[in-house]
Amino acid sequence: MSHEALRVATSHVRALAAKHSQAAEELGAATQRVNGVHTRVRTTHGAVAWAFADAVEALEQARSTAARAIAERSCTLSDALGSAAVRYRTTDESSASNLNKPVNPDRIPFARRPR
Repeated sequence: MSHEALRVATSHVRALAAKHSQAAEELGAATQRVNGVHTRVRTTHGAVAWAFADAVEALEQARSTAARAIAERSCTLSDALGSAAVRYRTTDESSASNLNKPVNPDRIPFARRPR
């Protein structure tokens, strides 16, 4: 186990949160752009391609379901990263505030006092 100090750059954590949020948005948009191929196949090819259009429709539905699940997880991760960044910043500010306070030796049980 390493005993190195944990260092967290909250700006980096916020940037990661933004990337996950953007990925979720782009995934949703990309999925919408290619929906409806099965309808176009039916319109342009007619009954001869009906079985193929059914297969394409099933694939579109599966892709849409998977994309929604991935987008939801990306949003959840984005929210968690954003919350973590806020908590790290709050902890850092609180700790810095405590470090800047004068030390009262009477409150430190192990402090050596002059005799």
